[in-house]
Amino acid sequence: MYNGYENYPKLGSGTKWYSKLNEYVTESGLTFDYTKEPNISDFLKFVNQDVSFMGECVLNNEENRNGSTREIINGKDFDGSLVHYKGVHPSWKETANGWIYCITYDKHIVKIGMTIKSLAGRYGSYSAGRRRLMAQKASTPSTTNFVVNEINYAALLSGRKIEIYGIRCGEVTMELEKYGLIKEIRLESARAEEEMITDRFVEYAGHIPVLCKQKGNSTK
Repeated sequence: MYNGYENYPKLGSGTKWYSKLNEYVTESGLTFDYTKEPNISDFLKFVNQDVSFMGECVLNNEENRNGSTREIINGKDFDGSLVHYKGVHPSWKETANGWIYCITYDKHIVKIGMTIKSLAGRYGSYSAGRRRLMAQKASTPSTTNFVVNEINYAALLSGRKIEIYGIRCGEVTMELEKYGLIKEIRLESARAEEEMITDRFVEYAGHIPVLCKQKGNSTK
């Protein structure tokens, strides 16, 4: 384990709550080589797209508490949120027209996602991936949230730097003619944009990002 974290939950211990987590994390650390994933600067040049550094993922400990009263890691058996997502950009809490986001480990893209909420809202949902909630039969968090949190925790223990980058989705409008009226309406484009950038990622890297289980289809 990375020096200084001997009294933290052990690497791979999350498999107690979800056995398939061992596809990504074991007692030895991450099972995949994130350095084989594209560097975010190189990929964004390939797709000719600007991106903003929006936030970071840090250990949920005293060092990163910043005056908050939230529960933090307090020992090896801690079963709350192991990581904390911290916004650093003024638009972190803005909904706008939705966002495409990239999670990077040492600048290498490991996940691409989308949200029609603010990034603060999306990463607030990720924070629901607590171990204790996975043990409950009712009101369990999304398995995706839990798995991403656990992998991020393992990466942080291993000394990786985790950053969150965002691309604001464009505004798409159309005229709807119905009921004898014509009205301009706004369409949500985040899902389509996520599919588009993932298609370019596959074209560039030959595979989807390592932490993406499948590529979405906005036409369904």
